[in-house]
Amino acid sequence: MEIIVSHDLTDLDGLAAMIAAGKLYPDARPVFVGRQHQMVRDFMALYRDEIRVWNYQEIDPAEVERVIVVDTFSRERLGKLNQEINWEEVEVIVYDHHSHEEIGWADLDLSQSLGSSTTILINRIKAEEIALNPAEATLFALGIYADTGNFTHLTTRPEDLRAAAYLLDYGANIKIINQFLEDRLTLEQKKALENLIPARQDVEIKSQEISLFTASLETYVLGLNKVITRLKELYNLKTVFLLVEMEGSVLLIGRSNSESVDIGSICSRFSGGGHSGAGSARLDSPLSQARSRLMQVLKEEIKTADTVESIMTSPVHTIKPDTSVAEAERIMDSYGHNGLIVEEDGEIKGVFSRRDLDKIKGHDLMNAPVKGYMTRDVITIDCGATIQEAQEKMVKNNIGRLPVMLDDSMVGIVTRTDILASYFERKTPRYYQNRYGSSMVKINNQTLDIKERLKFFPGRVRKILQTSSRLARELDIRVFLIGGMVRDLLLGRQNRDLDLVVDGAAEAFLTRLSAELGRAYKYNERFQTGSISLKDNYTLDVARTRSEHYPGPGSLPEVESAGILEDLFRRDFTINALALALYPEEYGYLHDYFNGRQDLERGLVRVLHRFSFLDDPTRIIRGVRQALALNFQIEPETENLMNEALRRGDFSRLSLNRVYKELSPMIKNHHANPRLPDMLYELPVFKLLNYNFEFSAQCRKEWNKLEDSLDYLARRDYNVKEWEVKLIWLLRDLPEEYMDKLNISGGKRELMNYARCSREHFQEFNKLKDPLAIVDYLDQLPPEKLALLYFAGLLEGDTAGLDNYFSELKDIEIEIDGNDLIDLGLKPGPEIKEVLDKIRQARFNNRVKNREEELELAEKLITSRNYAEEIENDR
Repeated sequence: MEIIVSHDLTDLDGLAAMIAAGKLYPDARPVFVGRQHQMVRDFMALYRDEIRVWNYQEIDPAEVERVIVVDTFSRERLGKLNQEINWEEVEVIVYDHHSHEEIGWADLDLSQSLGSSTTILINRIKAEEIALNPAEATLFALGIYADTGNFTHLTTRPEDLRAAAYLLDYGANIKIINQFLEDRLTLEQKKALENLIPARQDVEIKSQEISLFTASLETYVLGLNKVITRLKELYNLKTVFLLVEMEGSVLLIGRSNSESVDIGSICSRFSGGGHSGAGSARLDSPLSQARSRLMQVLKEEIKTADTVESIMTSPVHTIKPDTSVAEAERIMDSYGHNGLIVEEDGEIKGVFSRRDLDKIKGHDLMNAPVKGYMTRDVITIDCGATIQEAQEKMVKNNIGRLPVMLDDSMVGIVTRTDILASYFERKTPRYYQNRYGSSMVKINNQTLDIKERLKFFPGRVRKILQTSSRLARELDIRVFLIGGMVRDLLLGRQNRDLDLVVDGAAEAFLTRLSAELGRAYKYNERFQTGSISLKDNYTLDVARTRSEHYPGPGSLPEVESAGILEDLFRRDFTINALALALYPEEYGYLHDYFNGRQDLERGLVRVLHRFSFLDDPTRIIRGVRQALALNFQIEPETENLMNEALRRGDFSRLSLNRVYKELSPMIKNHHANPRLPDMLYELPVFKLLNYNFEFSAQCRKEWNKLEDSLDYLARRDYNVKEWEVKLIWLLRDLPEEYMDKLNISGGKRELMNYARCSREHFQEFNKLKDPLAIVDYLDQLPPEKLALLYFAGLLEGDTAGLDNYFSELKDIEIEIDGNDLIDLGLKPGPEIKEVLDKIRQARFNNRVKNREEELELAEKLITSRNYAEEIENDR
């Protein structure tokens, strides 16, 4: 794990620098090590969905391998992290803008004496041409503005201003920056503030709340702009005006963060100036007249504000109190929501958010109803309220959504994303998530008439498709051919697996089709799937078009009826999510929702959604198999998701047998593919068997030697099950209890144990010097063990003894047998074996070379009175 941290009581520059560092170190997690400044808490309350920061309690310090420290050079300011991490075993990189001497505990100190730590990181981001979105640019600019005091601190450097300008080009929002910055008051300004506070008057004009403060001051006070800012912050005011009489004239100052109030336009009516959020003017009239004139101008200049009704989403996706937590998660994932309103009989009962879900996960409560864990005190907003009011409610209550009410009825919902989208005048990255909130593909149904291509299918397949079309018309349903057969049709490859999906009565279609084909069928009512047995290794599966939700990684899915789009979206890869219409109206038309044809042309295996490998980790194996079978590449982001799932996935609920059944054919069908070892190195799929599997660079070298061993035996006409030897070698360190779960047979288990100890077996063999002992040892080994033993010899760099066996010893046989000994006068009995063994040993020691010499030696042994002693002595 890599983490990015700043000092305890993290301020805006610390937060901004953490997130900026995340752009340079995308695998690292920003982590709060302790408390946060109030402005940071306020900022995170609004931006939680756009900017992810972990709390210290969410990480395990023992897993940390790299720490990026920003906005501090002192370990003592890193809270518990300083005591709980072994600094000598982690890589440390520091980005700080405070002057300091050499840091002995850091591996790399990239600090610079600038006005802000964020500036240092922005300079690197700029140099590496990393793109930013407006929300990120706003945060980074906010950090720079805050730590340079709006570029007034003496530590401010030209680099700080250039960095801020660069961020403005990327859409940094000055209005939001102003909202989060504060100013200090002088003694005179504080006295003016004390005089103004009692004179506050609130009025409402066109639904806008206006606060007016008036006062007459004896002396002229500079910097009343700071006073009005403090008043605005003190009372959390949307729009505020000061009218201060000093030395014979009245100073008018205005501030507003309401888009309905243009302060600059208002001040221009008094020959002053400014911009929409701030302005000032000087009036040469008594205070009372100045006030009257201001009220009149306000009535003329203030516009009707945009309300939450203009940005809310309607209708609202709701769930009932008895909805399971698992189902709520599925709905949130499907629609890209971070929370759901719980409603019953038209009444809001609560809110169930992703934060609530995260607290429940891991406690075996996914099937419990949400009513036990939802937030019951629901804060709502009136549909006539302004967007600014919605933001303030969210920040104040630290919530991400507000039901919008008209009288007592919910008419919509407004979220943080809606608020931010209205500020930036374009949708934020999260806003673009469609109802498939984790989609990796653009959804655009492209149809293509490929009827002519259907001639590629064998006649029996075409007959099944035509029969399905007729039944679709008779049953008034839609039937599609999907999956591998459609993919392979476009690639010009044969495929014997027919997968039909039915948008309608699947069981009725299955029954009719089996009757038409004269074949038996099976049907699973729970999953709405069935199959028909066919001849000649053809398979035919039928399923209802459906959506799926996985209660946990690797578990069986929960299904519900859905249309063809949702059915295709639940599948693994774009190239397998192509549908060929079989119903009469569109017979022979290809439906391509996810650019699957384009990926086929480019030779890419691309996943459909980001949760795919967490829902079903065995899809990683299928992806590797597809890439190997089709000689395709795995699309880079898909490969990243595969690796992320292998690193962080929870496979505790994954069936080991299911994984084994996916891995075995991968090795069986592709063991000779030269890309296999590279793919196992890049995607160590054997981790799914839930043990500490690694396919390291050393393993890749050993794999090559294993292939050399298998090739060596193949050239000598040994019939070795090469794929099985490779699979056994990959599984050699599998714990015994896993072998039990996988029901691995005694023979395979014995071979696995032999593979694990192959080097020890080789060392035992290498001690043998007598040729006959060598032959006896090796002759009893099956070909698979011989391959593993020769492999061990290659690893040890010593195959001389084995080479001698294969080239010389294994083909040596004596030419006489027991009948020859009986003819020479030896009586039947154990003596025959002793004599034959003696002759065999003489043959291996090259003392006899042909049948005549063997018979001559046998006669001597038989006629000699002491032949038994000679045999014993020779031993």
